[in-house]
Amino acid sequence: MPPPSPTTAKRDKAKRNDAIYKSADFRAFWNNLAKQTHYTINIDTPELIKQCSTKINSDGTVFPDPQIVITRGEFVVCNYTFTLLETKVGLAKLKLNITDVKGRNDVFEQWHPVGYDFGRKSKDVNLSGFKVVQINEHQTDPIVHFGNGVKLYKGQPHSFSGNPDVLQHQRTVQQAQETYPVFNLIERTSKAIGLTRPTIVSIFKNIADTKKEKIFTNPEGFASVFIKEIKEQLANHIAEKIEYFLTKDYQSIPDISFTNEEEELLMVADSSEHEYGKAQLEDIFPFEKEYPQRELIPGTKSSLYDKIQIDSDVEKRFVQNRLHTDDDADNIVCYFKFPANFKIRIPKIIGNYNPDWGIIRFEADGRTKVQLVRETKGSINPNMLQWPNEKRKITCAKKHFEAIGVKYRQVDDNIVNYWLDE
Repeated sequence: MPPPSPTTAKRDKAKRNDAIYKSADFRAFWNNLAKQTHYTINIDTPELIKQCSTKINSDGTVFPDPQIVITRGEFVVCNYTFTLLETKVGLAKLKLNITDVKGRNDVFEQWHPVGYDFGRKSKDVNLSGFKVVQINEHQTDPIVHFGNGVKLYKGQPHSFSGNPDVLQHQRTVQQAQETYPVFNLIERTSKAIGLTRPTIVSIFKNIADTKKEKIFTNPEGFASVFIKEIKEQLANHIAEKIEYFLTKDYQSIPDISFTNEEEELLMVADSSEHEYGKAQLEDIFPFEKEYPQRELIPGTKSSLYDKIQIDSDVEKRFVQNRLHTDDDADNIVCYFKFPANFKIRIPKIIGNYNPDWGIIRFEADGRTKVQLVRETKGSINPNMLQWPNEKRKITCAKKHFEAIGVKYRQVDDNIVNYWLDE
């Protein structure tokens, strides 16, 4: 889900609840979360070759024909002027004048509340940051504060020039069918992805002849699609085959094994340690956290901080409708948003993963406590996620948390019994 526009655009601080932070329940939860794992990747080379070939041969994979794009353009610079006319309770009357060398002279004059975002409403990138975050009402000297730090005083217009727009007139024509020298596709793909040349050759051999021919008319276009599709299938294969094991050594090197005799190069292992591996708990959860230009919502009695950072509308509704409600009913022991430097180690072709929420909650009996990690998304179906890598990270995270003995689940804001197993 796309993140919402921040409603607390000025810097704000959140303070730690030391009663929660020093509690035995939180420390026990953290001791489990801080357990280290290493992973093994069981690559099945024949299966990988088949997956890549099938995807490349599918109708959904298109190798582009060469084209020539002819473009004529001119730079046009817009000038912007904000003027504060007057204020009243919660509103500011602003005038925005936009001019350019082509004769544009637009004037917008109306009342705006706190939270009005000129950039978002107008979709003009030059107005990004001009969001009304505070209105100081005064009969003679009112002030309007924008999210980018600009202060607009009555009688002192604020003017600036935007980045130039390029007015383009372009047309695309089909290039004549010609053939071009082909570079070493196998070598380039091996360096880009890390698979051995024999594996890449096997994939290429299994491509339909009608698609192979595209390499001669558009070598660069062919290589781009070829590498992209193999990389996507390799990432899927790794997410499916990876296994996590508990270890006391956070610097353990990941293992890679194969089901055939070929020794793969496969530069997918990430030998970096957890970012929290050597960090002290106080460094991860300091007494006071400052959030520049991030949206914060109030916490509750069992939240680790008195304010909670949220990154999307889904997260906001999950916290307010699920965690807050559950806390009011005395069902929660503690909860917190994972800091950005808490990452689960995953092969670098997928990328490390930062989970959303840590929660300790009572079971239905009201006595048994369960430690939970919950990932909030717009859907509970991994196949409906916006980016393929999100699904891969969640697949790997499930295996990591299973290895350390913490219950993990992907949820949305509509699941009432979010604390139950999937």
